[in-house]
Amino acid sequence: MKVNDFLDFPVPEPQYKIPITKSTEEPRINLFWEKIKDFPIRRRTDIIAPPGFYDDGKVEYSSTFYPRLKFTSPEGKRVYKLSCQVERSPELKKAAKLANRERNDGKLVCEACSFSDESAGMFDAHHISPVACGQRDSTVDDLSVLCPTCHRWAHIKGDDALAPLPISLLRQIRGTQREGLERNPGFPGFQRS
Repeated sequence: MKVNDFLDFPVPEPQYKIPITKSTEEPRINLFWEKIKDFPIRRRTDIIAPPGFYDDGKVEYSSTFYPRLKFTSPEGKRVYKLSCQVERSPELKKAAKLANRERNDGKLVCEACSFSDESAGMFDAHHISPVACGQRDSTVDDLSVLCPTCHRWAHIKGDDALAPLPISLLRQIRGTQREGLERNPGFPGFQRS
């Protein structure tokens, strides 16, 4: 068997097309293949295959591109569940954001990291004492306005689900990180407050 035997080997059509431009190297590459076309090919039996290696003997087309992993999972199916939710007041949330906006010259400002934006959708109304603690009458003073990152920090980094981080501690942690951003404003999406 010789290298020349593989030159006319049928190659499957690639799944995606990439425009090929002729390079200045093409004549040299053609010359290389011309010189080695009659070079004999030997099977090396003195090389030990790694454990678990299996060669089925088929010649397969491979390219210089890594294969794309085709991991799929069914999604979008409608599932109906019977659940119990803890009720929150949308009016109270709006009132807390309005009070924050009035304190900050018309912009909403995160009470932990000082991130500011005009869009109310960029902020969460955080219950200082979680509603999961039990039923009660809440006021605007029971809420803090936080950006989603600080809101996650408050709940995930807290002692447990019923004891989120206090806003003063969150302000120390996240405020220090925010100061680092002010020194390095190359952070995407950064806005000075």
